[in-house]
Amino acid sequence: MYSRFLCCVFAFVLMCFLFVDSAFALTMPNPDKENISGSGGDAIISINPRGDILDYRNVQWALDYVKAGGTIKLGAGTFNFGDGKDIPRKTAWVRKGCKVVGVKEGAIWRTTIHGGGEVLLPGVGGALEGGTFRVKLEDDDHPFILENLWFRHWSCEVVFILASNGFEFRSCRITDATNAADPSKTRFVHALWTQGPDAKGDFIADNNLVEMGQYDGPLAEDEQFMGIFTSNHDNIRITNNTIITTDEAIEILMNRIDPNAATSSCEIVVANNKIDVTGTPGPRWGGSWAILVAGNLNVDKVRIENNDVTKRGEGWGVGLSGDNFNITGNTFRFEEHNGKLSIGAITIGGYPKLAGQEMGASFNNSVIKDNTFEGKVDESGLFFMHGGGEYINESKGNTIDIGDTLVNLGAKTTLTLSKGIKDNTFRGTFETLTDDAPNDKNTLYLKPKK
Repeated sequence: MYSRFLCCVFAFVLMCFLFVDSAFALTMPNPDKENISGSGGDAIISINPRGDILDYRNVQWALDYVKAGGTIKLGAGTFNFGDGKDIPRKTAWVRKGCKVVGVKEGAIWRTTIHGGGEVLLPGVGGALEGGTFRVKLEDDDHPFILENLWFRHWSCEVVFILASNGFEFRSCRITDATNAADPSKTRFVHALWTQGPDAKGDFIADNNLVEMGQYDGPLAEDEQFMGIFTSNHDNIRITNNTIITTDEAIEILMNRIDPNAATSSCEIVVANNKIDVTGTPGPRWGGSWAILVAGNLNVDKVRIENNDVTKRGEGWGVGLSGDNFNITGNTFRFEEHNGKLSIGAITIGGYPKLAGQEMGASFNNSVIKDNTFEGKVDESGLFFMHGGGEYINESKGNTIDIGDTLVNLGAKTTLTLSKGIKDNTFRGTFETLTDDAPNDKNTLYLKPKK
């Protein structure tokens, strides 16, 4: 009886504590009334920049106490998150969905976030930066949205997503990346990075200006505007962006590898982007593609359409594996850089595992047509990679029209067909064909270059 009484008392005290704690959160005092308009629990909180590290504190307070699904308005000026010189870098944690919006007038960004990317945890080659914003939404159904912001002097990531229920990055500008906390080491520089099974919901990056590669020291070993890696996102839309990088632009790998996450339709769209990539990858991470979309599962459709891609130097134009692609209306332009040409235009399938996950050995039930190729490459036009062992390329059911311009790239081999592919149809003009597939397994309507 006495024990039951004590349990009741404990439960009552706990309920009172939770109630007080919740009420305190909603009424958390505004820490800077001169520069913050709003209170804890408000749907709209407005912040003016101070120009010192208390900018970070003010933004973090707003992220913690704005109403879920609410809006944080950042005024014109520079918000200081630390650049590791005079002020330590800070990472703002996002634990509830909301919208953070800056001031943009036409083509001019008035709101800048300077710095960010605190060293948080061990990673490849040492400690790893956490991003200017680090998203971990575990019990919130609202998306996290960034809009009309200019990110400068950030370290390694602008946004690192661990858990989400949707992410949107719209009408932002990205410049002046920093490649590592320790300038003697060059590692990952991924402006938008989402990883792991708890990164869910739609992923949208639209109408952004991305100018990377502006390093004071050595180039990064691995650089890209955005990477989706072993996540569980639904619809992915990378559209209407201008992207300038020194390694890769767009990488969507092994999304929806968790079959339990495939509870709704999924479409991947990479469309209407202007991409300029100068291939200078570091030796640690082999391979470099302007666009790499591979190993994604449970996808209804992948559309890579109407992009303008310039690829110069090392690497490839596009890398592909998976099902249900439509690749049409793109222009791929190849140029020399430091005396080097790109290896080739397109690689298909044959990829080994990456980080223990299947990157995709085959390419199936897809269409490639009406694309334009300009410039010059070294080895291959369109290359079905051979793979080996468990990674054998068994692509099937594709209709591929290489057109009349792929041959003009001057590759040593215009089209390479690996031995495992079958039931594919090929059209277009070639100069050199390597066909290792068994006879009568594919249909070729190819004409030699005159």
